[in-house]
Amino acid sequence: MKALWNKSKQFLVPAIKILVTAVCIAVIIYQWQQRPIELSKLENDLAHLSWYVIPLMICFSLSSWMVESKKWQYLIDDLWKLRFRESVIQNLIAQTASYITPFRAGEFATKTALFPATLRKEIAGHVLVGNLSQLSITLILGLLGSSFVLDTLDLSFMVYIVVIALFMLVVVFGIWVFKKWSLTALPINKLVVVTLYSFVRYLLFAVNWIIILKALGCTDSVFLIAQKTAVMYFLFSIIPVIQFLDIPVRWTVATFVFSGSVLPDEMILIATTIVWFTNSIIPTVIGAIILPFYKFKVSVV
Repeated sequence: MKALWNKSKQFLVPAIKILVTAVCIAVIIYQWQQRPIELSKLENDLAHLSWYVIPLMICFSLSSWMVESKKWQYLIDDLWKLRFRESVIQNLIAQTASYITPFRAGEFATKTALFPATLRKEIAGHVLVGNLSQLSITLILGLLGSSFVLDTLDLSFMVYIVVIALFMLVVVFGIWVFKKWSLTALPINKLVVVTLYSFVRYLLFAVNWIIILKALGCTDSVFLIAQKTAVMYFLFSIIPVIQFLDIPVRWTVATFVFSGSVLPDEMILIATTIVWFTNSIIPTVIGAIILPFYKFKVSVV
């Protein structure tokens, strides 16, 4: 019986890898179908963009993942000495797994599975620290952007109350998590450096919005686009949504935030599609390609 169980485990991990890859591809296809853009129309709009726009956006997107990988390598150096190349691979694989799971649960499961069982609780805690540092940057910059932008939007007083309430809820949840997981034991200097990595990654992500909106003819200043992008990411982070509704929600939020810009809703949809493709789909697909062939060398089952 034991021999049969050991034999079945040899096929279990490859089966899970293939399943995750297949589901990820299916979700990407489904989300693409949810975008009311005709392929011919998208191709026509892309043809009018300068040749360097999409490659430049891809470079910024991949650079953000290099920063994230450096952050992950630094974050766990007290637990495991990880090479940068391995850190990049782990982050891309984790992106593939998290893409099809709500609240990035797949990232926790994937990254903890890459390390010995004795370290998995600590690894999960460090993953949480990395995510909370990224969330804190998004919330802080989002609030700063909101202080400039919300006055230009047609909002009721109740909307302000809801936004503030959601922000406070996220802050309370973060404090509870830090105490529950005893994450306050991490050195302050490590938390500061990790937060700086998160800030740089945020900037690299946000630059893509400035590039594509300017390329599509948005007349807002770069500073105003940056402010609106901060508000948009802030709303993305505090609105709980399941994966299959992610695209419609993101389009709705982007259309709402950029409603004051001299830019048709169709152009905003095209911008969200291109940013979605460069920031999310490309690293997800790369991770999906790597996953079936990557051996979980340090995992202990």
